[in-house]
Amino acid sequence: MKLRTVRSLISIAASEKMHVMQFDVSIALLYGDLDEAIYMCQPEGHNDSKNNVCNLKKSLYGLNKVPRLRKKCLGKFMLDLGFKSSKASIIIYSTGRSLKATCSSICMPHLPNRLTP
Repeated sequence: MKLRTVRSLISIAASEKMHVMQFDVSIALLYGDLDEAIYMCQPEGHNDSKNNVCNLKKSLYGLNKVPRLRKKCLGKFMLDLGFKSSKASIIIYSTGRSLKATCSSICMPHLPNRLTP
């Protein structure tokens, strides 16, 4: 998350007298659907034969595209809930009714940060 995004969130929270809460969803990296075929060798201790490989269907820790997939998945989820993405930062969402209702941000390594009245 960029410093200006953090400043924006703190500014919104201070001006609207909101409470700040942070949640760390440790398994969030595992929910991104892959948009291309990715194959990997079987992990150690699980080899059935020398030539077996796995076709990944979901994102996995260590893939370079995981943060992008997570942002895309969570962004769609937030929009489906009725949130709107901020024009200032694509990782800040609000309900659109009022910033006092709910404002949320996606921080790539740890998500989401959520502000509530």
